[in-house]
Amino acid sequence: MKLSKLLEPFQALRNRLFAKLYLAQTISLLGDAFTWVGLALLAYQFGEERAAVILATADPAQIHPVYRIKP
Repeated sequence: MKLSKLLEPFQALRNRLFAKLYLAQTISLLGDAFTWVGLALLAYQFGEERAAVILATADPAQIHPVYRIKP
């Protein structure tokens, strides 16, 4: 397999504006992942034996506004 064939999907990143957008979206996605991990750790810290119940309540509460606002 040629190297040029492997690098083909990254050709769009040559456009400077698109590359900035892509980087910003990646950083935002990483921030979302850290939020989920932080929420799980906080639930565990509040109550080790009730962490699953806390997460079962907190996760939908975090997601609900996103789906409520979307058109």
